[in-house]
Amino acid sequence: MRTEHSRAQRLAEGVTAVTANELALRLDEATIMITIDPDMPNAALVARVLTTTLRRGPGNLVLVNNRLPTTLIDTIDAATAAIDPTRPIRVATSNPDTSIRVHVGAEAPGHTIRVVPEGCGAHIASTPTARIRPTQPGNALGAIYASALAAAEIFKHTAAVVDDRRVIHRHLRFCPVTLSTNLTRSPALDDVTRLALTLVGIGAIGTAIVLIISELNAEGVLLAVDRQHFALENRGTYSLGGDKDTRTKPWKTDLAKRTLSRFDVTPCNDDIDAVVQRIDAGQAPWHPTVLTALDTPDARRSAQRLWPDRLIDAATGDTMLGLHDHRHGIDPCMACHFPVRTDEPSGVQAVADMLGLSAHLLANGEAILQEAHLTGLLPAQRARLAPHVGSRMCGLARATGLTDLNADGYMPSIPFVSMQAACLAVGRLIASQLNLDVPGNLVQYDSLIGPHQATTETMRIRPGCICVSRATTINQVRTYRRSAAAPLAH
Repeated sequence: MRTEHSRAQRLAEGVTAVTANELALRLDEATIMITIDPDMPNAALVARVLTTTLRRGPGNLVLVNNRLPTTLIDTIDAATAAIDPTRPIRVATSNPDTSIRVHVGAEAPGHTIRVVPEGCGAHIASTPTARIRPTQPGNALGAIYASALAAAEIFKHTAAVVDDRRVIHRHLRFCPVTLSTNLTRSPALDDVTRLALTLVGIGAIGTAIVLIISELNAEGVLLAVDRQHFALENRGTYSLGGDKDTRTKPWKTDLAKRTLSRFDVTPCNDDIDAVVQRIDAGQAPWHPTVLTALDTPDARRSAQRLWPDRLIDAATGDTMLGLHDHRHGIDPCMACHFPVRTDEPSGVQAVADMLGLSAHLLANGEAILQEAHLTGLLPAQRARLAPHVGSRMCGLARATGLTDLNADGYMPSIPFVSMQAACLAVGRLIASQLNLDVPGNLVQYDSLIGPHQATTETMRIRPGCICVSRATTINQVRTYRRSAAAPLAH
């Protein structure tokens, strides 16, 4: 099992009943056959996102060329090869002997997973008797959400997820904008949308958000915030970046800038505290809408210090995903959702204490462990860290065997989980742009069970939270930032 596939295996180990070695072999030997109805609206986008999402994991992909346009085949071949040229998609002229079949289209014979976007939502059907009859064509959000749902459905089969941890969908319908199974209510998104956004965190969820926004009928300005470079381990979990990027190691903000060709992207390769300072100094734009895709409560509380009109936070953990939606003065802020705990150290602090390093150093994922950092440590701590001198801090906890420590609720996910979380976040962004009344400021569901069983709750502002106790100061800061941002507007 390759390094970039370890997260898929780790997730699968928790939902299957086989040994790790058996599971690794099963995932690696799985063959997925893909057929496409090229006449379906946005079929090319569904097929490209689905195949590239699958290519980021183990297994073999076969595309059946049943009179497909040459340009479509070439596009899929190039997109998957850009991720991993050592495992190209195989193009066949007839159906191979495989038990996992997926069809991008409404109709297919036998037991085939069928995937069809409709508006911003999607249909997934696994039984031959299910009839898919869209009332409107799928748009870009619907196409990418359909791809993410299909990848999850395929994973249930390739990993042989146990029955009590999965639902095989006879016919699932769901829209990430309206949070409804009634797809006739899903927006069409025909008009061009102009957006002014800040995106904090361009990792697994963040790259999926960038991908979705790049495919929408949208343009505008975006402040991209992330302090890390792309690395090999990201290839198997992100929605952007491929083989070349594992060697050139671009800033993750540059991945966003490269992808969002219709946006004026301002990259900030720094932590959120420095970004806040740059905004207040007039060196970076303040935008009224912020999307966050972060790993820890600490990071979410820090991002809240931007104090936008609206902050939409996308989150994952294991197979779970969801969002927190904050409208200033109406909904709980990130400090309400994630109050500081004083009864135990944070995950970073706990790891730092055991290793003998400072939490500040360990929290800087791009920092390199140096020989000087070992000075003054206990012999056992030196012995544990010495083999990792020269390694980045972001992988130190796992490399030194401390992966069972509390990490503030963070658990690694794989692309179809992160992509569904991103679809919820962009769906909520679209709902806000269209002034749609949608339920809940807290939404979550299990990607292996399905969004039809999503939990939607309306959480209340926590008494005594900073958003209440310092409301006057926060509003003064917001007024200053809004006025200072005006000259920076495009």
